[in-house]
Amino acid sequence: MTFAAVTFAFTAVESSFSWLVVLRFKDLIHDNAIKAFEANGQQLWSSLTVLKQTALIEKAQTGTVATIFSIVGITILIVQGSVMMGMAKKFGETRLIKIGALILTGTLLGIAFANQLVWMYFFAAMIAVGTGILNPSLSSLITKSAGPQERGTISGAQQGLGSLSRIVAPPINNYLISIYSFVPFLFSSVLMFGAFLMSLKIRQSEAVDGPTEAAPVH
Repeated sequence: MTFAAVTFAFTAVESSFSWLVVLRFKDLIHDNAIKAFEANGQQLWSSLTVLKQTALIEKAQTGTVATIFSIVGITILIVQGSVMMGMAKKFGETRLIKIGALILTGTLLGIAFANQLVWMYFFAAMIAVGTGILNPSLSSLITKSAGPQERGTISGAQQGLGSLSRIVAPPINNYLISIYSFVPFLFSSVLMFGAFLMSLKIRQSEAVDGPTEAAPVH
């Protein structure tokens, strides 16, 4: 369930972040499109057709969103590499899960109310940090929580919950963002705090040792 909550919250970012940037920073993006055109073009912005203006604004929107997701991708790669290279052994998966859940809770809350684009770049990196810590740590504990014969079933259940979250999250969050731009991220922040509370019940010793198999009956 912790994994499902994390996947839902991250999918909210994937499905709604572009809309958030477009809705909240449309005036800034519009001004950037004008400045970029007038710096390189020979015409005045007002002389362009509405269709041409719209195309240039959409290009500016795409560049802004692409920058944000590039930050997310690069940061996740670095953080997950650090986790796999020994961070989990040094700190323990359960501790990393708690830390990652708290980071995502605060970051999603920050995204909900950030009013400057530079903060969006910062929070994009923090989303990647939280997710990069959480996902490999959760997957490791989920695998360790079962005996050898049950690991396939447990992994299948994990992937099923993840797929369900990715299917359900986009339409829900796109509806919520149509109400107010901050709503889906505030909702995901609350969901992530719930995931943090669930993570407090995970004990490293149980996860590592796994269930004890019964002795064979002769």
